[in-house]
Amino acid sequence: MLLRRFYDDKLAQASYMIGCQANGQAIVIDPHRDTDVYLEAADEEGLEITYVSETHIHADYLSGSRQLAKKTGARLLLSGDGDDSWQYGFVDEDGAKLLHDGDEVKLGNIVIKVFHTPGHTPEHISFMVIDGAASSEPMGLLTGDFIFVGDVGRPDLLEKAAGVADTMEAGARVLYNALERFKDMPGYLQVLPGHGAGSACGKALGSVPSSTLGYERLVNWAFQVDGEDDFVNMLRHVMGVIGLSSTVVRHEDYVPGCLDGHDLVIVGPGPGDPRDDTDPKMQALRSAVAALLEGGQPF
Repeated sequence: MLLRRFYDDKLAQASYMIGCQANGQAIVIDPHRDTDVYLEAADEEGLEITYVSETHIHADYLSGSRQLAKKTGARLLLSGDGDDSWQYGFVDEDGAKLLHDGDEVKLGNIVIKVFHTPGHTPEHISFMVIDGAASSEPMGLLTGDFIFVGDVGRPDLLEKAAGVADTMEAGARVLYNALERFKDMPGYLQVLPGHGAGSACGKALGSVPSSTLGYERLVNWAFQVDGEDDFVNMLRHVMGVIGLSSTVVRHEDYVPGCLDGHDLVIVGPGPGDPRDDTDPKMQALRSAVAALLEGGQPF
């Protein structure tokens, strides 16, 4: 199996090519508009791009999925999960196949399983990769804007960027339940996210290009919460939607562009709040904020 990562520093965006070297087929996931890089890579590796897919509808960069599929004649695979108000509008026009939770895509010895992982967007899907030539067990997850290194995808973008009212909390709750499905999966699974540090799709993304599910369960704040309500509250604090204290810092003062122009509310115990600085989750959040203020990365 071939797994190749393409990273655009300006967009802080990652896309991936997965290929079966036994039969020469490949899939590209989350391609950007500069599609020539994938054509050149496929040519170098002796592969034919037979499928093109993406984890979700992208709002932060121009997707190259339709363009790459048309250039190569590949089958376009798109999420068919989520509610009716947030779906792809060109499925019939492009002859795309809709993917749903539990579906599988096969490339020779490789099996790619589809998981519906909503929260960042309603239709978001992630891909579990199995290299059948090596093992029947999965080797990793392409998580898009679901699980990042040190963070998870923001569920407030539909409300803030697309103007869909009152979707942040609902998105946070479905995101929590999507994460619950991954708590008992093998810790060795590689986590290959769709963004790195600097992207507006998360608030505390690490600069390490990949991780493992086990490591994220140890350090990622999203896996340290005590239930759904706690997750929603902690997510609000991380995103700066509401805070436990009133200290506000403009984004221009620390990492330009990192938080998409929004204020950062430095979290800390507020009047009457039962938490204090001895709370491990509060310490983790304050450390993340301190790292951002110093121009570094929180994880």
